[in-house]
Amino acid sequence: MAYVPVPSLEWRRDRQRYTFLRGDAEGGRWRYEGLSTGFVAELTVDGDGLVIDYAGVFRRAWSAPLTASAPGAGG
Repeated sequence: MAYVPVPSLEWRRDRQRYTFLRGDAEGGRWRYEGLSTGFVAELTVDGDGLVIDYAGVFRRAWSAPLTASAPGAGG
């Protein structure tokens, strides 16, 4: 993948590996390895595979499901 660090904004290639650790319909865990950098982290994902918690990097602030009564749901 291409990685664009801030503030330099100079892209670089970043070789990566993802290993499935465990999961079900509600979500799961993956191990990320930056093959170019040696950085390793475990990622927690929701049932759609979107990252909830990227250990040491970020945590999703809000993950309530969008419903017809929710703002912006168009219903």
